[in-house]
This record gives sequence, C-alpha cells and structure tokens, in this order.
Amino acid sequence: VSELIDDKILNLGLNHRFIAIICGGVEDYRTYNKWNKVLSIIDKKESEVLPVVLIGSDNGAASANKIISQFKDRKNLINAVGNYTLSETKSIMSCCKLVIGPDGGLLQIANAMDKKIIALFAQIDCRLRFTEATDYKCLYDDRSVDNITAENISKEICDAIKI
Repeated sequence: VSELIDDKILNLGLNHRFIAIICGGVEDYRTYNKWNKVLSIIDKKESEVLPVVLIGSDNGAASANKIISQFKDRKNLINAVGNYTLSETKSIMSCCKLVIGPDGGLLQIANAMDKKIIALFAQIDCRLRFTEATDYKCLYDDRSVDNITAENISKEICDAIKI
C-alpha cells in the first residue's frame, strides 16, 4: 500500500492504529457535531491516547477547528479536513484501522476499500448502502445523526479498536 501513498500522506505519520473521523456534511441531518464530546469520552475510557485523523471537505472545517482547539495538547490528533484531495483522503483512510462518520461519500469510499466502519445514519436505512459483507456497525436515529449520543458512538469505537 505504501508505494501508492505519496510523501505528503506518509509525512502525516499515520499507522494502522489511527482512526479516521469524518467531519462535516452537506445536509444537516447527516452532519454530526459532537465529535469533541466523543473524543473526551474515549480519552477518559482508554488508557492509551487513541490516534485520530480528522477528514472531510471544507464543509467540515469549522467542526474540525473546534475539535483541534479543544484538544490542542492531545497527541496523535491530525486535522486533514479540507487540506487534501479526494484521492489523498482515500490514501489517508487506507492507513487507518477504522473509519467513523455519517452517511456520505467518504463513508462509501471507506466501504469500497473494505475498511472497518462505524456509520451514523438518519432517515435512511443503512442496509440500502451496505451489504452483509461489509464490516460495519450502524448507529441510527429517525431524524438526525446529531441525536445519536456521544456515549453510544464512543462505546462502539472502543469496542471496535479492541477487536
């Protein structure tokens, strides 16, 4: 895989222990805004700081900046939101153990790459996007992914990284 990843991505220092969190979204009901709370819960639960890379397009920049500002002293937190092409973001995801985020294009790219996924869905049945062959866990709310609790997301992340 590394021969397909350019130096710009290799210089991020990602390894298979990193998880990718997708920030932003085009539609409000498919945009999760509580990643900072999720990270706070994980940091309290895990004895070792979980390496995280934030990914997404420009529509996730405000969310990513909020996370980076709250966790400025946290090790292994990389903000890649809005700084990479789609192809480069795909390379970033290829280096990660787990991809977490709401239903959208990056989640589907992770699916196509056979990555382990925690998917946040609202209003759409996740079985319309994934097959039984996909390694995913779906968290769902009838109205908005923002209604999915940070506690539930952090629990699924902690469970997934222990496998």
